[in-house]
Amino acid sequence: MRLVFLIGELHGGGAEGVVANLTGQLAHRGHRVTLITHLKGQVYKVSDLVNVEDARSWQYDTYQGALPIRIYKKAANRLLDFINIRRVIKKETPDVVISFLGNWLWQSILICRSNIPLISAHRNAMVSNHGKWNFLMKQIEYRLVYGVQVMSRYDKAWLRNRYKNIYPMPNPLRYEPISEDEYKMLFPKRRNILACGRLVPIKGFDKLIKAFAKIAERFPEWHVDICGADASSCNYSKDLKALVAEYGFENRIHFMGFHEDIDKIMREHSIFCLSSLHEGFPNVLSEAMANGMACVSFDIITGPSEIIVDGIDGLIVEDQNVDALAEGLSKLMENKEERYIMGLHAIENIKRFRNEKVVDKWENLFHHIIQEFSK
Repeated sequence: MRLVFLIGELHGGGAEGVVANLTGQLAHRGHRVTLITHLKGQVYKVSDLVNVEDARSWQYDTYQGALPIRIYKKAANRLLDFINIRRVIKKETPDVVISFLGNWLWQSILICRSNIPLISAHRNAMVSNHGKWNFLMKQIEYRLVYGVQVMSRYDKAWLRNRYKNIYPMPNPLRYEPISEDEYKMLFPKRRNILACGRLVPIKGFDKLIKAFAKIAERFPEWHVDICGADASSCNYSKDLKALVAEYGFENRIHFMGFHEDIDKIMREHSIFCLSSLHEGFPNVLSEAMANGMACVSFDIITGPSEIIVDGIDGLIVEDQNVDALAEGLSKLMENKEERYIMGLHAIENIKRFRNEKVVDKWENLFHHIIQEFSK
């Protein structure tokens, strides 16, 4: 098969990691895979087997000049995007085009039209607050593409009767689950709580800090580490650090920045906490389980309930309830044996999302789309 993927950039986000991994896996299986992206600030590595095209090798700086000049530059950049993407797609003649995150979805719609099946890969929960204008635009976009890939069965049910082709698809694990022997060797050395994600309000790290504050005195040897890139678009990281200072936890809550080798970090920690307001399919949660971490998560509408088996390989607590989160964390912090058993179960249960199984599903989906489109 000839496949073209589009994503705006390869910075340190979950969707970017999925694309880097998925394109490499498909190329390794012998498919002709092309990735159109913007390489400036690239974090995730892409397999040498993937044909990578930089759609923005040259662009106007839209932050300089008077307002009319900036508007002109933005319009010119969008036109350059269209020309570059059209050039690549025309050259590659793909069987299927997959647009992640919607960065270039409109350009792709205009280019593919009715000639090439175009899939919009949606990465957030459908119930999340998109804003009225954004929601309206998506209603239009989803009617113009061949199909929409969503993250969960809930999202598919939410979208039913609205669009023709809805494809639920979990994210593949970037890491192979560790072995039971490795888990037994690592477990005695593990300590502390870990959370991962960009430092933006949707990740709810303030609730984790508040929950930890409720139990910190009972567990003086426990610390919290938060891995994730700072977001220049908001002041959330400053708010978090101010909150940490307010509690006097500068020596117990640490901001570690972005780590591409997050699996190594996970193997050093004991408990993983997901405190998000909403997620599509939280990669870090399945990755933490693959590395044998006992996990505690809010019961947000989509994501954790399709990954964690509550009480068996992790804990799901009442959504956005800081007291419940504190209780879930303390339950695992004070019970070493329960942490051990949950981590062991997590390694086994998460294997259903192993790379080869999810890539099989993508392959089958592409074959199905090509067959249906040719009718």
